[in-house]
Amino acid sequence: MQHPQQQTDQQQADQQQEQQSQNQEQHPFVYIFLGRRTFYLLSLNDILRLRKICRWLKELFGALQLRQRLSHSLCTQAGPRRTANGQQLLTFDEQQMGVGDLLAALCAYLADPRVLAQLKMVGRHIDFGNGVTFQLFHHGNTLRAVKDQDGFEMDINPPLPANHPYQQHRQQHNPPVRSRITFVPALGWHMSLSRPLAYSSVSSCVKNIVIKHFEVTHQINFTRRTIHRHVDNNRLDTLLTQSPHTPVAGCTTTTSYRTTAGFTSRSLVLTGASHSFVAWIYIVEASFYNFGQPIHNFVIVWVHTTEPAVSGVGGAFKDRFPQTTRLARVVLGTIISAMVFGQ
Repeated sequence: MQHPQQQTDQQQADQQQEQQSQNQEQHPFVYIFLGRRTFYLLSLNDILRLRKICRWLKELFGALQLRQRLSHSLCTQAGPRRTANGQQLLTFDEQQMGVGDLLAALCAYLADPRVLAQLKMVGRHIDFGNGVTFQLFHHGNTLRAVKDQDGFEMDINPPLPANHPYQQHRQQHNPPVRSRITFVPALGWHMSLSRPLAYSSVSSCVKNIVIKHFEVTHQINFTRRTIHRHVDNNRLDTLLTQSPHTPVAGCTTTTSYRTTAGFTSRSLVLTGASHSFVAWIYIVEASFYNFGQPIHNFVIVWVHTTEPAVSGVGGAFKDRFPQTTRLARVVLGTIISAMVFGQ
């Protein structure tokens, strides 16, 4: 961390650099390369190439310009750049970063798909307790998460059939992931003995692992119902088959994964930082057999919450946890909510 005086000196140096650039006789290309109005003309990759191959252009991109371009990229590029309330999800402590630090940040940020690059920078701050974080470990082309052990691999952009829903809806900046990482109280963090799950994206994998860890380490109240997937004009079927990147009204975020047997599960988070509790809906395809043939026409709907039960009220979930019920009704609609919570 820089001393306040050093930070002030750096800011003054940046201002002097900008003034000098403005006072110099302007080459026509300078108007293209400098200024906030030209951010869209040059990508961060373009800037790094220009710094490398052209000495006089390199001098135009000092700490001030790199800070501005990096901030602009974080605010505008595709990826989970903002939370539901509009706050920026990822920022750099730019004012304390010199040219060397800024170039290192740019290179790390551009080396991988955008969301994976973000995870590399913020993963160690996702704290599961007992000194365990979402830290990533590199071994050549192998990437591990949480623990640097066999079985904790995250297979980024795994081979998927052309008709696989996650391949059809694949995002370049946030590709699918395959992983066995899981957590159970008796074993802690370990490799699931079942086949790995395919997640719709890097961000979906991270969010799902965080939710599952939260679920088994906290007191959770829930209600569940098995419902035909085509009820209410295919509402549940749509939630499971639409693009996993489609925002869902009434939700702060969503996650999606698919088993090797072809069953899809989706978590719909209902709460955010403004709530004093955590609540989410978990929808999973159910399989029943008719004369030995699987029937996939039903889904199981779970509503989970840490909302404190209303004091002195017993019986129905909707009466004990009214805030969660109200939030869930927005997502599930009137008909399905009546089936889950009762009239």
